[in-house]
Amino acid sequence: MSVEASIFLRSLDGLLSYFQKDRHRRHETEQVALLAMNAALTATDQYIELSKGVKGFDRAAELSLASLWREAAIRVKVLNQHCVGRFSDKADYWVSRIEWDREDIFDKAIDLSSIRKEIARLIEG
Repeated sequence: MSVEASIFLRSLDGLLSYFQKDRHRRHETEQVALLAMNAALTATDQYIELSKGVKGFDRAAELSLASLWREAAIRVKVLNQHCVGRFSDKADYWVSRIEWDREDIFDKAIDLSSIRKEIARLIEG
């Protein structure tokens, strides 16, 4: 084998290795984002069940939910830029002491049904 071919093959092997590692890293980052979204959604479902839908039932839990949704917004950036705004709005919803109008919730698509559908779509890829 010529020297040029040997150098070319080593370079090609290095490039292939880089892309495999990059793909693996990207997959791990996507998994972390999906887990963050799931954690926020599950905690929200649990809170709503315990509170029977009464906002202000447990302020500390609501602030914790806001933190979970904000983390989901940060992590989802790698998957879907549109969701960043939606999940940030969801965090704002939980931080806010003002009762949001249902129309605003649906307009911003931060109702749990819409979010559940979006997460399912992202999971399916």
